[in-house]
Amino acid sequence: MHVDSNSKVSFDNSAVDSTHHAEVRAREFSSLDIPGKPSANQPSKASKLLEPDAQLKQLTTGFFNISGAAVDAAGTLYFVDAHWQRIYRWSEEIQEAVVVRDAPLEPENLAFDKAGDLLVVSRSGNGQIYAFKPEAPEDQLTMLEPQPAQEHPEMSAFIPASVWNMRDFPLTRPWQYVAPDLSTVITAGDDFVHGQLQWGTKMADVLRSFGLVHAVPGHPST
Repeated sequence: MHVDSNSKVSFDNSAVDSTHHAEVRAREFSSLDIPGKPSANQPSKASKLLEPDAQLKQLTTGFFNISGAAVDAAGTLYFVDAHWQRIYRWSEEIQEAVVVRDAPLEPENLAFDKAGDLLVVSRSGNGQIYAFKPEAPEDQLTMLEPQPAQEHPEMSAFIPASVWNMRDFPLTRPWQYVAPDLSTVITAGDDFVHGQLQWGTKMADVLRSFGLVHAVPGHPST
């Protein structure tokens, strides 16, 4: 099973067992066993992501597709619906997704610096990344300019998580975008900075990835 699409989220699930209400979200696998209802002496395999006996719960729906999630220092979740060009945050108090920004700046992925600035990787223009305080008015944002990559031991770096397109992850990332508080950088390749197209669309890894993660030496970005 392999999905090759210019859309990051072409469907919700790759396989659905309507009899037992089972869903498979993985978009690439070589084999799939569906045993039906597990018997008492054949318990289902424990999840590597959930605590024992934990259950998944759908909080809300109605989006076109969402990705690019990031969490602020208080643990509040922010995410993007790229199709509608909206940035949301999840409100635990009212149990709803609240629109933070609804402007045509084509957000794709998010990250936070230590001062609470939300960094937004945008599909618009050539290599656009901007930053703003989530509580600030919509006309207040800072465009970040690409800078030649340098070593900054005092800063944390963000790279794409689970690069899933058909190109290899670049061995070198010659550009960086420095956060307003100088605590964080987002690294990028030439393709993003110069707006390079493949098959008529932008394929840079910082756009195609489902999210950004902190770069940790010796650890994969998955």
